[in-house]
Amino acid sequence: MNGDEPLTSSEKQMVVKSSKGRGGRWERANFKIVLSYHGGSFDGWQKQPDLNTVQGLVEKHLGQFVDERKAKQLQDRSLPIEGCATVAGRTDKGVTALQQVCSFYTWRKDVQPSDIKDSINEAAPDKIKSLVVSEVSREFHPNFSAKWRRYLYIFPLDEDAKSMLGDEQSSTILENPEYNVAPQSFDVAKVDKIIRQLEGKMLSYKIFARDTQASRSA
Repeated sequence: MNGDEPLTSSEKQMVVKSSKGRGGRWERANFKIVLSYHGGSFDGWQKQPDLNTVQGLVEKHLGQFVDERKAKQLQDRSLPIEGCATVAGRTDKGVTALQQVCSFYTWRKDVQPSDIKDSINEAAPDKIKSLVVSEVSREFHPNFSAKWRRYLYIFPLDEDAKSMLGDEQSSTILENPEYNVAPQSFDVAKVDKIIRQLEGKMLSYKIFARDTQASRSA
């Protein structure tokens, strides 16, 4: 997934000018975070009680960057001091991400992108890594600003699973009904035939766009 590029010095000046006098949310510092994580180490992206999720881990380590007012509000409600991460698209349990994009904002002026990057990278080494952290325009939104999304699906056949996963792990996955995978041949030609039905289709994704009539009426 991909979105806006980091702002240049001139672009930052333009953003400041465009939001001058607006106050409120326009005074926040907004950060774009590009993550890579191992799906097998997490119970999906979305935070859930008593589960090890990517969102839960990231927001926990963003807590040190929230402003004093936000921290007090959380304390008064007996809630943990955590940041709020908005993501381009949630991933399910077991799904690995190579360039997942999320964002985090704060009213603090002393937070640097390197601070956020280091904090996330110290959270769970070898399981999650912050590839790039950059300050971006307040208008940036990981979902609505995305320009493309790419997904890769791997179908482990019985003859391929051992080379991909090793004998022990491949047996566990192929024999476990939870994964809904059974050792069998895979008809690639049949799948290709089905996929070709999508070629040339003019599909509308306006419902996912920001501030359009389609999105407002969804």
